[in-house]
Amino acid sequence: WSPNVALQYGYYWKGAFGLLARVRAAGIPVVHRGLLTPYLNARQNPLVTRAWRYVLPALLNRFQAHHFGGSYSETDLERAGVAKSRRYFVPYSIDTPYFAQRADSPEEIAAATELRRGLGWAEDAPVLLFMCQHSWFKAPDVMMQVAAEAQSQRKTLKLIMAGSGKMTEELKAYAEQHLAAGSYHFPGYVSSKATMPYYLAADLVLFPSRYDTWSRGVNEAMLARRPCIVSRVVPAAGGLVEHGENGYVVDPLEPGPFVARIEEFLSLPTERRLAMGETARTRAQYFSYEAHADELRRSFVETAERAGRKRARAHA
Repeated sequence: WSPNVALQYGYYWKGAFGLLARVRAAGIPVVHRGLLTPYLNARQNPLVTRAWRYVLPALLNRFQAHHFGGSYSETDLERAGVAKSRRYFVPYSIDTPYFAQRADSPEEIAAATELRRGLGWAEDAPVLLFMCQHSWFKAPDVMMQVAAEAQSQRKTLKLIMAGSGKMTEELKAYAEQHLAAGSYHFPGYVSSKATMPYYLAADLVLFPSRYDTWSRGVNEAMLARRPCIVSRVVPAAGGLVEHGENGYVVDPLEPGPFVARIEEFLSLPTERRLAMGETARTRAQYFSYEAHADELRRSFVETAERAGRKRARAHA
């Protein structure tokens, strides 16, 4: 049995190069679906990362087509010389119907209300949410600095610091020293399908990453009608988050610009804040698998057809 086309997820895993070589040797065209970004990987040795950037174009051109999830991925494909006819927009997404439904669920809304009430927070108190690993590249330390500076300007500000990791204890120590007592909450790790009450309990969700591959929590938050503030290196900034329309994109990675955007949003009239939330949800629904199923199918059909024409020419 030989398929008309194969789909390979990424290339940075054991056996990926060998698999690609075997499939290509069999004459089967391969569509690549992977996360690409023009920014250097802050988790790796800088010299290795820079060297890899020179190798990447040749590797990307070993595939016959590519899915891209936003402008960051497409930028890398353009730089590699991949023809536009071989690039297909199939976004990096989540279980969109599930999260959209949960965002409107009376049970989830009640759980969010109870979460605030249980913490003793007023209904109108502004709440920031961090929903990521407590790992260096996700910049939870920057989040704590942002919260402290923002709270110095707006005393009623609260923080939910969801997630866990190696930095959790030092983050708690920082909060105890720099944030008002009772103004922060560390719920620990929250599984993906249990995140909705936290999104609904917040006003803004922040992703101040030093490096990221996509950050699907942005999709989740936006489906909950919660605008996000993301650092420039978060690939969701390339198409999903539209600055000033459904959220904010911040550069550089310092507390000041994040705090400025927090104040900008919280100072907006209620109607404008709600409108940004609705715009965020609409954009997240566009960045869904369901909205681009036709493009997914087209990527396979056209790739197989191109391969068939190439084989026909070779035998002519």
